[in-house]
Amino acid sequence: SESSIIDYALETPIDAYFKSFVEYCSDNGYPLHVVSDGFGSYIHPILEREGLSHLPVNCNYLDFTGETIQPVFPGAVENCECFCASCKRNSVINKADEDEIIVFIGDGYSDYCAAEHADIIFAKKHLAAYCNEHKLPHYPFQSFFDVKRLLQEAVSKGKLKKRNQAEMNRKRAFEYE
Repeated sequence: SESSIIDYALETPIDAYFKSFVEYCSDNGYPLHVVSDGFGSYIHPILEREGLSHLPVNCNYLDFTGETIQPVFPGAVENCECFCASCKRNSVINKADEDEIIVFIGDGYSDYCAAEHADIIFAKKHLAAYCNEHKLPHYPFQSFFDVKRLLQEAVSKGKLKKRNQAEMNRKRAFEYE
């Protein structure tokens, strides 16, 4: 049931440093979007619990109106080969202006395609392995404490810039849409 999903979600901890990272982004005028291949039925309650319900979220949904729970995939894209129900690539590239630098933070299989289209990548777990295998430049991290520290360092050293291959990938993605 929807209430049991929400109850379970509310028991699920998030990265202890995520809220501090969100504040850092807000203080510096960096737009932040949550993109997930998961379901809003548990994502929104977790964000609300953390006082972060203001964050824009792109994700899948569960429809509880019928006799059975139906998954809804509003971000599904036929021409993307990422095999995700919610195409993170489109969520990422459609949110950024052409002159903006896209920073992507991820850890899973559903992050591969979006990372290919990002200028700066923070990766752990499966995404880090993918980046290593495909020679995608990235910053490895363990928590959002690391992401915040590494991002601050990159900004102060002027290391935030567009990645040529990512720009080409974004242009190709728009051509196929």
